[in-house]
Amino acid sequence: MAGTVVSVAAREGQTLNATYQTPNILRIADLSAMTVWTDVSEADVRRVRQGMPVYFTTLGSAGQSRPRRWSGTVRQVLPAPAATQAPAGGTAASPAPATKAVAYTVLFDVGNEDAELMPQMTAQVVFVTAGAPQALTVPLTAVQERGDGQGHAARVLDARGQPETRSVRLGVRSRHQAQVLEGLAEGERVIVGETPLERGLRWLQW
Repeated sequence: MAGTVVSVAAREGQTLNATYQTPNILRIADLSAMTVWTDVSEADVRRVRQGMPVYFTTLGSAGQSRPRRWSGTVRQVLPAPAATQAPAGGTAASPAPATKAVAYTVLFDVGNEDAELMPQMTAQVVFVTAGAPQALTVPLTAVQERGDGQGHAARVLDARGQPETRSVRLGVRSRHQAQVLEGLAEGERVIVGETPLERGLRWLQW
């Protein structure tokens, strides 16, 4: 058996008695691959599927200019919430209080050959529900729903620096950006905010 000692339960000189129960002396773990356990709310867990791409960062890399990302795929979604799973003895657990948020545990594996990951680290996990490589994107603040309910519109600065309203068709969206399928071209200047002034408007560009 090869691995890394992650905890020692026995003390030097302690008497070990294996008559009734085998004592735990130490724990050895294979840290070359890690399993990430993450909680997903009941509102989102139906969108998580086995094999779905996922990536995460750790709190230790949050201050870096380019935080390192680890990637993997969903291995399993546990069928019962963490708070209501039955204990090892088999006794049924009590249901969670109605006022408590319910979360389900999702598991995925990631390689750790360089030993950058350690047990019990906190991971900030992102599940990739859709993707559009090499896509043209704009901030969500640059598009608004049209007043007639027919799609979206964006405010664009023309060659003279004057704003014009343009109809756009959007594709995949994240929390902050949206894919543009029609209506804008790469390099065009879009307006993400307008501030009224005494003699007109000032535009915040992106």
